[in-house]
Amino acid sequence: MASNVPQCEPCAEDGSYLEATRWCCECQQWFCDNCGKYHKRLAVTKAHTLLSKLEYEKLPNMTSAISRKCHKHSDKDLEFYCNIHVTAICFSCMKEGHSLCKSVNKIKDVATGIKSSAAVTDVMATLEDFVDVFEKLHKDRKTNKDNLKTAKDIIDAKVENLLDENQKYLKQLAADLKSEVHKKYTKEASALDLEIDTYKTKRSVLEKKLSDVKTMVEYASNEQMVLSLEDMNRDVSKHEKYLQSLDGHVFTKTLAVDFNLNALRLKDTVRSFGQVSVQSAKCPVRLAVRQFAIPLPRAQKQNVIRDIKCLSNGYLAMTDSENNRVLIIDQNGSTLSEESLQGSPRCLTFTKDGRIAVTMFDQQKVLIWNPYLPSKKESIDVNDECTGIACVNNILIINCQRRGLLLYNVIDTKSRRLIEYTGKLDIHKFGVDNVCIYKSKTNDFITLNINSGVEIGRFKVYSKMPSCLAKEDFDKFYIIDSSNAVRKIDNKSCKSEIVLDVSSGINKPQAVATFVEKSRGMVFKSVTKFYLFVVNNDGSSILMFQKK
Repeated sequence: MASNVPQCEPCAEDGSYLEATRWCCECQQWFCDNCGKYHKRLAVTKAHTLLSKLEYEKLPNMTSAISRKCHKHSDKDLEFYCNIHVTAICFSCMKEGHSLCKSVNKIKDVATGIKSSAAVTDVMATLEDFVDVFEKLHKDRKTNKDNLKTAKDIIDAKVENLLDENQKYLKQLAADLKSEVHKKYTKEASALDLEIDTYKTKRSVLEKKLSDVKTMVEYASNEQMVLSLEDMNRDVSKHEKYLQSLDGHVFTKTLAVDFNLNALRLKDTVRSFGQVSVQSAKCPVRLAVRQFAIPLPRAQKQNVIRDIKCLSNGYLAMTDSENNRVLIIDQNGSTLSEESLQGSPRCLTFTKDGRIAVTMFDQQKVLIWNPYLPSKKESIDVNDECTGIACVNNILIINCQRRGLLLYNVIDTKSRRLIEYTGKLDIHKFGVDNVCIYKSKTNDFITLNINSGVEIGRFKVYSKMPSCLAKEDFDKFYIIDSSNAVRKIDNKSCKSEIVLDVSSGINKPQAVATFVEKSRGMVFKSVTKFYLFVVNNDGSSILMFQKK
């Protein structure tokens, strides 16, 4: 903050020049002791925050850079906040460009409780995560450089030992090799120095940014907090994109030489001691995925959740086979709906019109009902043990283990079978007219057009007793693995990888679901959050993993 001696602004207007002792965060004016006292007594300003000079000096520079004036209408104050366009506006802006916006509030109303809001908490938590990642990257790069130096020293020592056996002829070859090793080391060390400096600088910048945010929470006004969050989130988004761009592109370098042992004997044919190479392995430092536990409603018996699906609003629907019920809960674990059934439910899906469809394994049927009118249930007899189920348009695709896939139209009740798809299948909608099927017995991942019955693609995904298919935004799916892991399948590249394991708390998983939240927060621009829900511990608990 500026350190010039301030003067009382109201007194200066009257021709008196007194040293100011208080700064009003709301009015952005300096006051002397007397003016400050009167300012706190007036009804319209008694709630304003007055800071001492020392407290004012503690405010970060970005606070002083915040202007309450509109950048389009410099003579107008910023009085309103448009949630649609996520920006602060003046009265003129509101009339000119935001008259049709349905969500415009006064800044002072938006600012109420802002410091304790999820918006500020999320910024601080994200900055803390970034600081931690850059700290780890900084240490990892330094360790990598030290290891390169150690490898270089070991290679140098081995070269010296070889020189003793054929000193005259091999000395030149050794010098050439050491020179090449040094060049490789210098190149890689220089690159690592650049990375080390970069991550150290970014960590310092983020530590300062985090400190500024904490200081603003303590000393800045609510309006200043609102007006500064746009810049904060721009910085957060920038660093997040940078960290995401690093994923899979930070490599651990090792220096090694494949020594040519023939150099000891065949001086006429040997031209070097060995080939110098630098091998790269992906750096293990990652931006952490946040993990939360969702409490489950209690029942007479221990919960055994067999399947879980996300509704469009983020609520969770699940089958509890041990207590013969279907639950809908929010992400805090509060029960929104509970329907008891005569039998054990297995898998579920939602029809196009929002009804729940549940496979009843033992009773060899599917139940369909409106969650708001649970007393009216439609029953589909499939005459087979049924597990997996999905819905494409108005067609239910039901996994009948002995008789093949049953395609049932919920509008006209017509049905047909694809008898070649038997056994335990996990099914998920894919695109407009397709489903993806995971056949656990053969480890086949199949893309099938339900209109023609023609396979679009098929490849192997080797997983240990996989089950429960869940889809991400595009060509990626998730499936649980009995080796205490969650595996991601890329339908485009036909590859898979483990993304969560015991180190992430995965233990005896039973089901998995995904939810992609795209929103425009009050003080955030467009935000996308990805949630992965894993039914854990033999179906008795649920873990939620969040990644932006």
